[in-house]
Amino acid sequence: MKKLIMTGMMLAAFACTACSAPKPAEPAATAPATEAPAEKTPEATATPAPAEKTPEPTAETKTAEVPAELEGTYAEEIAGRGNFTLAKTETGAHLDVNWSSSAFETTHWDIDVTYDEEKNALVYENAVKTNMVFESGDKHTDTEEYNDGTGYFEIGDGTLTWYDDKEKDRDPAVFRKVDQAGIGMPNPWTETADLAEALSIAGLEFDPPIPEALPTGEHEVALKTYMAMPGTVTAVYEGQGGEMQVRKALKFTGDDFSGDYNTYSKTWEENFKGLTVKCEGDGTTVNKALFAVGDDSWSVSFNAGEEGNGLTVSELQSLIMGMQ
Repeated sequence: MKKLIMTGMMLAAFACTACSAPKPAEPAATAPATEAPAEKTPEATATPAPAEKTPEPTAETKTAEVPAELEGTYAEEIAGRGNFTLAKTETGAHLDVNWSSSAFETTHWDIDVTYDEEKNALVYENAVKTNMVFESGDKHTDTEEYNDGTGYFEIGDGTLTWYDDKEKDRDPAVFRKVDQAGIGMPNPWTETADLAEALSIAGLEFDPPIPEALPTGEHEVALKTYMAMPGTVTAVYEGQGGEMQVRKALKFTGDDFSGDYNTYSKTWEENFKGLTVKCEGDGTTVNKALFAVGDDSWSVSFNAGEEGNGLTVSELQSLIMGMQ
């Protein structure tokens, strides 16, 4: 009997020395003591398990091949300012994401993804975000914002929906696969100088602001081109004042479809002759304005991302009233 007890105690000590060492005061409970380590042994292995589960999706995706049909070029389907190319690699795939906030600024992400079969998503970590400011031609100044980005792309029917942990204030962006996409003007948008052609593509009516309603002085801009896709048309303005876009879309959903996904410090409402306009900027100047007329959505963006360099409230009112 002593041999059995000694053998049990030696096995318990071998299996979990931490369990036997702190319990010298319990020799009388020899039988339970031999059972206790057996109960606590799975607890000891269960304790680190949650920590091991955190990297499991990444580990699994490293062995799962990214579906070949996902390779190609994608364009953000609402604003049309974002695009990327997905190319397979030995460990998954690489994405070069570009998002233009204005004619002079582009944000770039370098993202390496792996395929999570269970989630049917492309997951990533250590993404690098770089802000690029163009000075002239291809010359630009790059500033790295972070290199520890995490998130995932949810796989849909011909789409990838982007959920980024660093950009939580921004709605998930939906990218649709296209045959070809140019850097400056990715599909599904068509650029044209002809308003009639733009309206034919968009399938809606649209009256750009009259010239007298456009901002002047330090905010002076002039019509440059139109961008159109089914259901949406945009008038693009540029000048010494910067860049402005006036956009109209069929059906009011309440969503921000302006294409300006920057976060501003102030959000407030203005009322122009009974029309309620949601404004975003520094509280004095407006970088983004959203409003609805009937069943249609409208937006105005001015120098997107440059808080403090927006339209004055009176300039915005003149602009909007010049479209009525």
